[in-house]
Amino acid sequence: MTINPIVVILATLLTVSVWFNYNHSKTIESLKSDVTELNITKTSLNDQVTALKKDIKEMPARYIETTREVDKEICLGVNAIDKVMSLHNRIEKEVSNENSDQKANYVDIDGEFPPDLVKLLNAD
Repeated sequence: MTINPIVVILATLLTVSVWFNYNHSKTIESLKSDVTELNITKTSLNDQVTALKKDIKEMPARYIETTREVDKEICLGVNAIDKVMSLHNRIEKEVSNENSDQKANYVDIDGEFPPDLVKLLNAD
């Protein structure tokens, strides 16, 4: 029995074709999974970009609002300090006027608070 050289060549070509098709299908599957992964990453990045654009758009307004709130609190604190200091200075002047005859300064720790201090402490 002799093997026809054309049959050998055709069998070889068929084997090579099957092997190339198998490798090609593996490559296609790998590329499909890569494309799927890249699409998921792209979607995630697009969501992040959208969120960052929104933050960039809203951030100046939040900074301005926060700065105004902080400035308001600072002003309220400075005003409260000024009220306490003016009350303190007025009391010192009254004490110094009472002590014009060189009596020693003293404070009655059991005495009542001055009405201005009570009003200031009760204010919100």
